[in-house]
Amino acid sequence: RIHPEDFEVLLSKKQALFDVALEDHPTEPNQKTMISQYRVLHKDGHWLHVEDRAIAMLDQRGIPYKVIGCTVDVSERI
Repeated sequence: RIHPEDFEVLLSKKQALFDVALEDHPTEPNQKTMISQYRVLHKDGHWLHVEDRAIAMLDQRGIPYKVIGCTVDVSERI
């Protein structure tokens, strides 16, 4: 569960990852990246700070066909 204060920002960043916009990345025309930090609710009730990193692989038209990513707990850094 994502913290309510972080939800809209995260949603817009994830949407931007899938938007067709090759002109935004002229040096890497075959991929788009996203890095985002937000809070998620742990099953015991406390909030964890996590970082998402994702790369969308784009076809020749700039449309994503694959996303590779990971989520890491960065609570100790915050």
